[in-house]
Amino acid sequence: MKQSITLSGRLHATITDARTGVVVDERHVDNLVTLVGRNQVRDLLITGTGPTLSHYAVGTGTTPAVAGDTSLQNEVFRDVATQIVELPGEVEVTLYLSSTQANGNDITEAGIFTADLGGAMFARTVFSPINKTSNVAITFAHTISIGAS
Repeated sequence: MKQSITLSGRLHATITDARTGVVVDERHVDNLVTLVGRNQVRDLLITGTGPTLSHYAVGTGTTPAVAGDTSLQNEVFRDVATQIVELPGEVEVTLYLSSTQANGNDITEAGIFTADLGGAMFARTVFSPINKTSNVAITFAHTISIGAS
């Protein structure tokens, strides 16, 4: 019986009032592991080496994610991931946007990258706008699940 490795993911965005810390909204959206991301996993299986996930970016693009994506449509902010956690069969990459970051944008897309500039985009997702102001803090938790079928 042939077995395949599958990669899938989900974004959980938690939007909080920056002054009180009260959660005002949450988003749960499927994400797409890009062809570049799948090739990274392939290369890791073959050579045991490759770039590592290190950065998280957000943008204002609205074009749906497709396998061939190599960048966000309109990136407005990128930083070192706040946290990367290994879980059984999963990895979770988190970015915390404080009240001082990426303000004045309707954030509609997010991606995981291997570098602070350029680099390979492992995954991308598009979602309904989150109006980012100094009154808002956002935690993006992007979970990539590794399964078998």
